Amino acid sequence: MFLTTFNCLGLSAARLKPYAGRLYGFAKNKVEANGYIELSTMFTDSLSSRTTQIRYLVANAPLAYNILLGRPTLNRLKEVPSTRHMKMKLPSLKGVVITIVSDQGEVKRCYENNLNIGG
Repeated sequence: MFLTTFNCLGLSAARLKPYAGRLYGFAKNKVEANGYIELSTMFTDSLSSRTTQIRYLVANAPLAYNILLGRPTLNRLKEVPSTRHMKMKLPSLKGVVITIVSDQGEVKRCYENNLNIGG
């Protein structure tokens, strides 16, 4: 989770737990993590939902995204992404498939913003 998102959610910095590691591959250099926070996160479509605890590393990096979910979280959720269709599917706890659909316009704006930030 990026610091701007953390702040927009109105979360208190006092809730951050220490994290000594670094993140690599963001903005062409290493990024220090501000800490981590565990949050209850809901994935929902119009038919079903699933709520789970996710540990988010909070980092101050100049990217156009709000949150990036790592592979361990995606694997734990049994999530299947389709970058081509800008969708992801995951099972609810009742076995119903939840389909999360991106806003194509927002995806394009994020991509363009990221290109502007990167160079």
